[in-house]
Amino acid sequence: MASIPFRFGPQNLAVTTATDILSPGTSTGGVLFVDGVTGTFATAGNAWLNHKIVLYHVRVVNKGAGNATFSLFIGATGAGAAGSEFMGSAKVIAANDYVDWYGRMPIYKGQFLTGFYLTNVCSIIGEGDISFMA
Repeated sequence: MASIPFRFGPQNLAVTTATDILSPGTSTGGVLFVDGVTGTFATAGNAWLNHKIVLYHVRVVNKGAGNATFSLFIGATGAGAAGSEFMGSAKVIAANDYVDWYGRMPIYKGQFLTGFYLTNVCSIIGEGDISFMA
């Protein structure tokens, strides 16, 4: 199956506790925020099961009038473990500004993009490709 481009978000990050943002579907489902709405992949008979995501752009936006701090991780669900940081740990964004990441970061079934903010509300939006894994 060819890869299909997709976009996730915009979605507000959770405050202080790492929360699931994105995960490819597995035999137990996955997590995807689309247009600010939480969608959950079905657990059986779903065309989105067993897929791989390749992120190529992520933007975190500081929606507040003061500096904001955020952290993103790739790993287990709801995790923010040391050594799994992605795109910054306690990264500061100036007031009403944003930070972009560009690259090619694969996220395999069973892995999650998680994150949170510490000061001021931040939102996240990104894009990538999703493809089937045999």
